[in-house]
Amino acid sequence: MGRSGQGPVLKQNARGARRVVHDADLRIEAWGPTREACLAEAVRALVESFVRARPTGVCAAWWFEAGGSTGGSVLVALLDGVVAMMRTRSRIPVTVEGVVVDGSMVGLRCQITDLGAVIPAGAIPKGVSRREVRCERTERGWRCAARIDV
Repeated sequence: MGRSGQGPVLKQNARGARRVVHDADLRIEAWGPTREACLAEAVRALVESFVRARPTGVCAAWWFEAGGSTGGSVLVALLDGVVAMMRTRSRIPVTVEGVVVDGSMVGLRCQITDLGAVIPAGAIPKGVSRREVRCERTERGWRCAARIDV
């Protein structure tokens, strides 16, 4: 834990994520050396919030692009896209890579599998709360956070 409960102290080019579960929601925080790496870590944290072990079987490739006027709006669009895929298509990302599309657009390149192929450890998220969302550059890379409705 970092100073004053601010989260982990980050090393240059560090990547990772953490989850804090509440009664009706989940808070994810992620970090990475680039905006795209940070966003990919946030997607991994979302998936790992309700999957007991990382799925290994791949059934298809999936590409998804999202954009927005702020880093937070891009984060919301990406997480909403992944939640929609899980809820409507019953697919879950196995691998996630963030890719620059242009200044305001980020793409996710994923390998996906059937949701039935994983052992759930919790409920599939319902959506992303629009409050307390952020994605910003720091002196040591990028950090993002979002509250997920479960």
